[in-house]
Amino acid sequence: MAGLGGADLARAAKLLSEVRAGEAEADLAGVEAAEADAGWLRGAEAAVRRAAEAALAAGLAQRSQPAVGAAACRRACLPRP
Repeated sequence: MAGLGGADLARAAKLLSEVRAGEAEADLAGVEAAEADAGWLRGAEAAVRRAAEAALAAGLAQRSQPAVGAAACRRACLPRP
């Protein structure tokens, strides 16, 4: 997940949010594919969250309102920890 930027980060955050929403709607217990990917999803979510936090920090350091706004939107797309 290193090097996620801009649109890729936004897409990854949205996709993870949709996956988590799907998990909330359906009981996936016992589904081998879901159980096999659970660890990878947790890792991907952590990596995307770190990238979003880094983008937000960079925008704040640059005092760039557009960068802060974009990073905040990406961060908001992520499911709650």
